[in-house]
Amino acid sequence: MRATTWLNLVFVALAAVLTVLALAACETPQTAPVAAEQNLPEIRPNLPPIPDVPPPRHKIQYDDGTWSVYGLRKRAEQNIGEEVRVKAYVAKIYEPQPCPEGQTCPPPPMPHLWLGDDLDETKERSLLRVVGYATSQADMDKAREDFEKGVAPDLEREAAGLKVVWDWQQGKQYIVKGLFERASGSGFSYSGGLLDYLDHQCLDCPPPEEDEQGGRR
Repeated sequence: MRATTWLNLVFVALAAVLTVLALAACETPQTAPVAAEQNLPEIRPNLPPIPDVPPPRHKIQYDDGTWSVYGLRKRAEQNIGEEVRVKAYVAKIYEPQPCPEGQTCPPPPMPHLWLGDDLDETKERSLLRVVGYATSQADMDKAREDFEKGVAPDLEREAAGLKVVWDWQQGKQYIVKGLFERASGSGFSYSGGLLDYLDHQCLDCPPPEEDEQGGRR
């Protein structure tokens, strides 16, 4: 009788434990309270206005296939080592300084000039140096004197590639053909490129006048 009573108590206890576990499993878990949504102030970026960038003043390449100085520099990697034709103004011509009497001066650089897209261009980065059209100022002076006297040019010298171009006119527009290089065989170099002369044409130079003796004036 007593053993039966203990068994009944054990069964009752187990039933109670199972009931508690079942009730705990059925309870809905509580979730953390959701924070109220906050309306943040609208952020407007305070940026400066977009500046108006003016277009380039000169074309990269003209309709006749010639380059502007601006365009040749703009397409430098494409044109380095290539034969090109540049249409521009002679903005500046190098003039060697005379050596003072009684002094020994080093020889001046070989003749050279600068082309610019504008007549009054002075900034070096906007100018294109032209070299290789004469070996010395003395050769240019002699060629000028021979021309004025009506002396025929030295064809053998020209055939040997010893060019002497003396009739450049500052402020006039030219088409100059040459090799676009960073360094020339005449000792000039510039990282932005220079033009090693091959040929030229003046677009607005007045024709030379002949005098009665057949010379030029």
